[in-house]
Amino acid sequence: MTRFLPLIIAAALAGAAAWTRHGFIESETLAPLCLEAAPPWWCVVRAVLEMVGRSPVLAGLALAASVLALRWRALAGLGMSLGGIVLAFGNLGIGGPAIVLGLLALARRHQQRQGEQG
Repeated sequence: MTRFLPLIIAAALAGAAAWTRHGFIESETLAPLCLEAAPPWWCVVRAVLEMVGRSPVLAGLALAASVLALRWRALAGLGMSLGGIVLAFGNLGIGGPAIVLGLLALARRHQQRQGEQG
Protein backbone atom coordinates (compact mmCIF):
# COMPACT_ATOMS: atom_id res chain seq x y z
CA MET A 1 0.00 0.00 0.00
CA THR A 2 2.76 2.48 0.86
CA ARG A 3 4.34 2.16 -2.58
CA PHE A 4 1.10 3.45 -4.12
CA LEU A 5 0.71 6.33 -1.66
CA PRO A 6 2.51 8.93 -3.84
CA LEU A 7 0.28 7.97 -6.78
CA ILE A 8 -2.87 8.19 -4.67
CA ILE A 9 -1.89 11.58 -3.25
CA ALA A 10 -0.95 12.94 -6.69
CA ALA A 11 -4.24 11.72 -8.20
CA ALA A 12 -6.27 13.19 -5.32
CA LEU A 13 -4.54 16.57 -5.61
CA ALA A 14 -4.96 16.63 -9.39
CA GLY A 15 -8.65 15.80 -8.97
CA ALA A 16 -9.09 18.54 -6.39
CA ALA A 17 -7.28 21.01 -8.68
CA ALA A 18 -9.50 20.01 -11.62
CA TRP A 19 -12.61 20.53 -9.52
CA THR A 20 -11.25 23.88 -8.31
CA ARG A 21 -10.66 25.01 -11.88
CA HIS A 22 -13.88 23.76 -13.45
CA GLY A 23 -16.27 23.87 -10.50
CA PHE A 24 -15.13 27.04 -8.75
CA ILE A 25 -12.96 29.26 -10.97
CA GLU A 26 -14.61 28.71 -14.36
CA SER A 27 -18.10 27.98 -13.09
CA GLU A 28 -20.78 29.56 -15.27
CA THR A 29 -22.93 30.24 -12.21
CA LEU A 30 -20.23 31.64 -9.92
CA ALA A 31 -18.17 33.72 -12.36
CA PRO A 32 -20.88 36.36 -13.03
CA LEU A 33 -21.27 36.96 -9.30
CA CYS A 34 -17.69 38.22 -9.15
CA LEU A 35 -18.41 40.85 -11.80
CA GLU A 36 -21.03 42.59 -9.67
CA ALA A 37 -20.42 45.96 -8.02
CA ALA A 38 -20.16 44.31 -4.60
CA PRO A 39 -18.75 40.83 -5.21
CA PRO A 40 -18.85 38.13 -2.51
CA TRP A 41 -15.80 37.62 -0.30
CA TRP A 42 -14.83 34.37 -1.97
CA CYS A 43 -14.16 36.14 -5.29
CA VAL A 44 -10.78 37.16 -3.90
CA VAL A 45 -10.03 33.52 -3.03
CA ARG A 46 -11.13 32.53 -6.52
CA ALA A 47 -8.82 35.09 -8.14
CA VAL A 48 -5.84 34.05 -5.99
CA LEU A 49 -6.39 30.36 -6.77
CA GLU A 50 -6.51 31.16 -10.47
CA MET A 51 -3.27 33.16 -10.30
CA VAL A 52 -1.49 30.46 -8.30
CA GLY A 53 -2.75 27.65 -10.54
CA ARG A 54 -1.60 29.38 -13.71
CA SER A 55 1.65 30.63 -12.21
CA PRO A 56 4.87 29.80 -14.06
CA VAL A 57 6.52 29.55 -10.63
CA LEU A 58 4.31 26.59 -9.67
CA ALA A 59 4.99 24.99 -13.06
CA GLY A 60 8.72 25.49 -12.58
CA LEU A 61 8.58 23.95 -9.11
CA ALA A 62 6.73 20.94 -10.50
CA LEU A 63 9.29 20.36 -13.20
CA ALA A 64 12.24 21.02 -10.88
CA ALA A 65 10.93 18.60 -8.25
CA SER A 66 10.41 15.91 -10.87
CA VAL A 67 13.85 16.37 -12.40
CA LEU A 68 15.45 16.32 -8.94
CA ALA A 69 13.43 13.20 -8.15
CA LEU A 70 15.52 11.31 -10.67
CA ARG A 71 18.38 11.76 -8.21
CA TRP A 72 16.52 12.09 -4.89
CA ARG A 73 13.52 9.84 -5.23
CA ALA A 74 11.77 11.24 -2.17
CA LEU A 75 10.77 14.19 -4.36
CA ALA A 76 8.90 12.02 -6.87
CA GLY A 77 5.56 12.34 -5.11
CA LEU A 78 5.94 16.10 -4.81
CA GLY A 79 6.84 16.45 -8.47
CA MET A 80 3.89 14.34 -9.58
CA SER A 81 1.50 16.17 -7.25
CA LEU A 82 2.58 19.61 -8.42
CA GLY A 83 2.58 18.37 -12.02
CA GLY A 84 -1.00 17.16 -11.63
CA ILE A 85 -2.08 20.51 -10.22
CA VAL A 86 -0.33 22.40 -13.03
CA LEU A 87 -1.83 20.01 -15.59
CA ALA A 88 -5.33 20.51 -14.18
CA PHE A 89 -4.93 24.27 -14.54
CA GLY A 90 -4.09 23.88 -18.21
CA ASN A 91 -0.29 24.03 -18.43
CA LEU A 92 0.15 20.89 -20.50
CA GLY A 93 3.68 21.71 -21.63
CA ILE A 94 5.12 21.44 -18.12
CA GLY A 95 2.52 19.44 -16.20
CA GLY A 96 2.79 16.39 -18.44
CA PRO A 97 6.57 16.04 -18.32
CA ALA A 98 6.56 16.66 -14.55
CA ILE A 99 4.16 13.75 -14.05
CA VAL A 100 6.09 11.46 -16.40
CA LEU A 101 9.44 12.24 -14.75
CA GLY A 102 7.90 11.67 -11.31
CA LEU A 103 6.53 8.32 -12.45
CA LEU A 104 9.91 7.34 -13.85
CA ALA A 105 11.56 8.20 -10.53
CA LEU A 106 8.99 6.09 -8.65
CA ALA A 107 9.44 3.17 -11.04
CA ARG A 108 13.20 3.40 -10.65
CA ARG A 109 12.89 3.42 -6.86
CA HIS A 110 10.57 0.41 -6.99
CA GLN A 111 13.00 -1.42 -9.28
CA GLN A 112 15.89 -0.78 -6.87
CA ARG A 113 13.83 -2.09 -3.96
CA GLN A 114 13.01 -5.22 -5.92
CA GLY A 115 16.71 -5.71 -6.67
CA GLU A 116 17.61 -5.43 -3.01
CA GLN A 117 15.00 -8.02 -2.00
CA GLY A 118 15.65 -10.55 -4.69
